Amino acid sequence: MLAATADTLALFPDVNARTDGTSVWPRERVHLGMAVSVPGGLVVPVIRDANQLTVRDIHDRAAALAIAARDGTATPDDLSGSTFTVSNLGMFGVEEFSAIINPGEAAILAVSAAIPTPVAVDGRVEVRPVMKLTLSADHRIVDGALGAQFLKALQGRLETPDQFRLGTPTPVEPARPRDLENPDWFDVVILGAGTGGYSAAFRAAQLGLKVALVDADKIGGTCLHRGCIPTKAILESADLAHRIQELGAGLGVLADNVRIDYGATAANKDAVVKRMWTGLKSLVGKNKVEWVAGRGRLDGPSAVVVTLEDGSSRTLTANDVVLATGSRVKSLPGLVPDGRRIVTSDDVLRWTELPKRLVVIGAGAVGCEFASAFHDLGVAVTLLEYLPGIVPLEDAEVSRELQRSFERRGMTVLVNARFDAASVVVRDDGVSITVGPDGGERTEITADAILVATGRAPNTENLGIETTKVVVDRGFVKVDGLMHTSEPHVWAIGDIVGGLLLAHTAAHEGLIAAHGIAGERDVHPMDYVMQPRATYTRPEVASVGLTEAQCAERGLPVAVGKVPFQAIAKALIHGSREGFAKVVAHAETGKVLGVHIIGPHATELIAEASLAATLEATADQIGGATHPHPTLSEILGEAAQAVRGRSINF
Repeated sequence: MLAATADTLALFPDVNARTDGTSVWPRERVHLGMAVSVPGGLVVPVIRDANQLTVRDIHDRAAALAIAARDGTATPDDLSGSTFTVSNLGMFGVEEFSAIINPGEAAILAVSAAIPTPVAVDGRVEVRPVMKLTLSADHRIVDGALGAQFLKALQGRLETPDQFRLGTPTPVEPARPRDLENPDWFDVVILGAGTGGYSAAFRAAQLGLKVALVDADKIGGTCLHRGCIPTKAILESADLAHRIQELGAGLGVLADNVRIDYGATAANKDAVVKRMWTGLKSLVGKNKVEWVAGRGRLDGPSAVVVTLEDGSSRTLTANDVVLATGSRVKSLPGLVPDGRRIVTSDDVLRWTELPKRLVVIGAGAVGCEFASAFHDLGVAVTLLEYLPGIVPLEDAEVSRELQRSFERRGMTVLVNARFDAASVVVRDDGVSITVGPDGGERTEITADAILVATGRAPNTENLGIETTKVVVDRGFVKVDGLMHTSEPHVWAIGDIVGGLLLAHTAAHEGLIAAHGIAGERDVHPMDYVMQPRATYTRPEVASVGLTEAQCAERGLPVAVGKVPFQAIAKALIHGSREGFAKVVAHAETGKVLGVHIIGPHATELIAEASLAATLEATADQIGGATHPHPTLSEILGEAAQAVRGRSINF
């Protein structure tokens, strides 16, 4: 019954809807609640993603949840989050009843006892067991016709048992042996102490596991020492310079003889990094994680040989291993970084003074951030992008708006830019590159340095992966949505698995892996579509979910609300009139499919959209939430209301 109900709900998302009394949104995921009698009443344990499970899996989970509910060991997570409930009083012999809808759900199914009943079969009367099913529904959401269609489909599902996913029962893995007295034994060893690695380590330790964190570098990895944090410190100085020099007079703040001291900017960047690093080191001890300084290498799936700083080695044994070794900068064929004229983002972060002219190759997030920052700090910047638009992974309107903004500021931006590495000439006094569109006129550009910002390569070499069943494809480790590799008990997270090479995504992957290693069965799979993306240019760019173009590729009908920042009072007060917020919603259900923001503090504002996406909210719900006035956050509420043409201020 539970399996048939879950499968039928997947076909009728409106019956699987939720409501708060004013708004309604269908749910794609079926989290099936089942009423269980306990002393003092009923509780409703939840079988998550029930329509993805086999009948055997549902049987096992239902049995385990019922036992936990009755013996009082069920957790709050076990008893919350249902999207539809099945109540079975038939087990008590009740022949027919109507159940009461659980708050927030659209309907509940009442299952009565199977009673021997005379029925007509092919012109004759037979006595067969007949079970009455009653659907109680909120008629604001599920009318009689829809309810009847659902019950008819459910009947058909029950009467075709050969179509059920029987499969094999998912075994509850026995607890793996623990050897807590052995200093070289761990529940989990994590190779790599970047954002993903230390997040996995801390969470695994919080879940009661003995954890070793192995890295030859400082804790924090690329993000803290060569990526997110130092670049944002530079961008903060650049934004302050812009506000003083270009906005100050208009805001009534006059500053004469303003100059850039990049040495001080670099020193502040280093101080921020050091403070964060010091805090992370203290969290290693706080979480009782063992730090092992050295380079780790797999020797089979359960052993890690660590070459320590003094040259000696230590072999760690683990029930589970997490690979989190991150990525490194890469250049283009024929362009060999020399740290002076041809540089990478690692080299740039070691600068204590700035060049006068800079060419940036690659207009993804990294290239655009450095281009934006250095332009505001007085560098003449030329930005080259091979593709037709900058920040090419973002919504097309966002890409065009950012390019226009860069060009208004005085930057040179060349898209569809083609060049031959042989055209790059390095001299004592600078470097030149000849570039132009396919079949078009080519121009020689001279600069003091060329920054190559064309992506990163995964660190999967020399890890001993060949001693396991782990599969590597084009340098990236293949994993499923729960971060399993093809080798049992070896997991992989972060940049080495590809996809979104973002620190916060790696952290989330690390949490998923840690909960899986701890034995939790209801861990949600990674959803990369609903991961927020942030680019810290001026103006900032942030997004979550699908672009309009991606919705079209998937055949999704959409309604779009778009509001410019110049309609928002706080943006005018802030002195930032560029940009907009754009909400892409499903045209029929109103569910938010994507949010795209370009403008002041977009990287902060996207958090609300990320939460809305996680909760599968509708545009009406975002627009219906009160946004304080005057704030920049009003733009998201206005854009959500604009989906139905109901924006108040635009």
